[in-house]
Amino acid sequence: MDPDKAQTLPQWYPRGLTHMPVQYGGPSAEKENMDRLNQLIEVAPKGAGGAMRYAPIGDKEVNYLKYMEDMAELAKFDNYVESFVDPRQPGSAEFLFKVYPEYINRRMQQAHTDYEFALRNQMIDMWGINTFDDLYFKYLVDQKRISGPSLQRAATTIDDDVGEFVKSKMHNMAVWVQEELGSVIAIDYVAAVDARSELELTTLCVMLHTERDIAARRDWDALVELASEEAALAPLLQILVEVRQREPMHEKFWKYVQLFIDVIDE
Repeated sequence: MDPDKAQTLPQWYPRGLTHMPVQYGGPSAEKENMDRLNQLIEVAPKGAGGAMRYAPIGDKEVNYLKYMEDMAELAKFDNYVESFVDPRQPGSAEFLFKVYPEYINRRMQQAHTDYEFALRNQMIDMWGINTFDDLYFKYLVDQKRISGPSLQRAATTIDDDVGEFVKSKMHNMAVWVQEELGSVIAIDYVAAVDARSELELTTLCVMLHTERDIAARRDWDALVELASEEAALAPLLQILVEVRQREPMHEKFWKYVQLFIDVIDE
């Protein structure tokens, strides 16, 4: 029976499958022994003059074959269940817990396994290898002996009009700074900011958004270091240096910084 095309089920039953992550097979001693046996059969001499060799078939091989057949049948049965029971619908999970709890348990165990793999891999990448278990785990991952999901944030998306908004606010900030400094300005800050592209200025906002705690701490050193990472932001770095030396300008300046952070969230 094809669960995707079941004709005897009510029309309101789900026609697709949930395909929640679950494994029906995995590494085992029996599987490894079977793989080794197949490798030996492939490299054994063939043709005239070679000794006739017979591959032994015992209880271990028969039991392994039965296990694989059972897993294939279980996968088919789960697909059949998913053809008319959608765990995401109200009451369906409760029904499965009552009549087929193994379905729920296997998928919960797989979710825990996936997140444990992803978390351990990321912790090692962040803090380095500290134990032999860490070393062996990374060996298995790097050699593609084991694999699994990874943890990652969704990419930050920027609306088309954000660049225009950012540039106008950067222009306003440059006008304010230039008016406050008067005749002591080192360069024409307004012209310098206007010469920057919307992409360059929006990139700075994304960098600020990534390090958003800088504004909460009002960390001048961290802000200077961040602005120093892009050569195109040199005029803004100069503005930062000038404002830092003038305490009365601090409050309004940090409001601008917070604005540039918030515009990415919006």
